[in-house]
Amino acid sequence: MSSQKLKLIPFGKHSDGSKYSLEAEVVFTESKLKIIYLLRGNLEDLIIVPKKTGAGQIDDLWKSTCFEAFISKKKSFRYIEWNFSSSQEWGFFAFESYRKAAPEKLIQSAPEMRIKRSKADFVMEINLNLKENDSFFENADPYEMGLSVVLKSRDGKQSYWAISHSGTKPDFHLRDTFKVQL
Repeated sequence: MSSQKLKLIPFGKHSDGSKYSLEAEVVFTESKLKIIYLLRGNLEDLIIVPKKTGAGQIDDLWKSTCFEAFISKKKSFRYIEWNFSSSQEWGFFAFESYRKAAPEKLIQSAPEMRIKRSKADFVMEINLNLKENDSFFENADPYEMGLSVVLKSRDGKQSYWAISHSGTKPDFHLRDTFKVQL
């Protein structure tokens, strides 16, 4: 079992970095992955729970507050993307290479999600079974992962948070942002 605590940082100078803090804890055991996101700050300014369209898998969660994980194997071009909403909705996508959707449809069971909220803290715990997607990757190398969060404020502005950023705009699909070794 490996466990890591990580700090997510906002993209750009004009972000909400002074208003919020975001941390994540990652626990990995063989093929089970637990991610715990901790958001602190004045949560009343954020849209934490977007309008719910129904439990289950949907697209475009990133247009509101969304917690994300990008997972690959060390020497693979392929990667998967998970999106999680506090409404219990989630998204799952497979890519052949940078932003190129994989031709095959992967079967994925729903993630287990638990949420705790107070006035100044929001905690989302996610449990995933990575074994379901082992055949998608070409090799048996270790996993590597990028974590990110999109925060949407009540005034409609979004801020973009990740373990690391590269490029001139926020882009969580860039492989050099997959900094977590599992």
